[in-house]
Amino acid sequence: MLTAIAMTAYYRRQVFATVRAAVTVGLLPLASVVFLGWVLVRSIQTAPWPQKWSLVAVLAAGVLLTFVARFIWRSSFFGLVRESQHPA
Repeated sequence: MLTAIAMTAYYRRQVFATVRAAVTVGLLPLASVVFLGWVLVRSIQTAPWPQKWSLVAVLAAGVLLTFVARFIWRSSFFGLVRESQHPA
């Protein structure tokens, strides 16, 4: 899901260039995000409580480590300039 969102954001200048680009770069990836999000929500709804708590623990550890990398280790990743594809 994150890859589809990142790809759409990277090619955002080309989304409305042609109908084909709008479908392949805009519509299909975002439709896949919606579908996979629906699958994820349904999976979480039917999962037993130990699996839900494991998911919460993994997400919390990821957020915590992101803040550690950003504020304690001062990773250069967070200083990178955002870019997008420029049609030549």
